[in-house]
Parts: sequence; C-alpha cells; structure tokens
Amino acid sequence: MDFRLPPKNPLTSVMGSVNGGMTGVYYGYDAVPDRWKEKILVKEQLISIAKRIIKGNGIDNSH
Repeated sequence: MDFRLPPKNPLTSVMGSVNGGMTGVYYGYDAVPDRWKEKILVKEQLISIAKRIIKGNGIDNSH
C-alpha cells in the first residue's frame, strides 16, 4: 500500500472530512481512539447534536 501524501489539492481537506465522517458513522464513536477524542474542542456540543438527530429520526441506539 502506498502511504505517500497525495498531491496538493484544494479539496484534500474536504475529502478527508467527508471520508472521516463516513468512517466514523460506519465504525462508531467507540472505535475512535481516546487520544483523538480528547482533542475535540466542541465534543459536548457534537454529542448533543448527535443525540438530537438520533432521537428525531427514531434510531434505536441502545446497543
């Protein structure tokens, strides 16, 4: 596998954000390393928003 950085592209950060978001949805919050979660500056706000989205969509997140 080639782990070199991609060529500089103005959309790199957008693509990384989208891929990171989709990966987070797929694997779940608990799969994110604690050392990364500790650096989230607005973690409580994001958790609150996520809970409201889940509740508003009738998603059962009790597992």
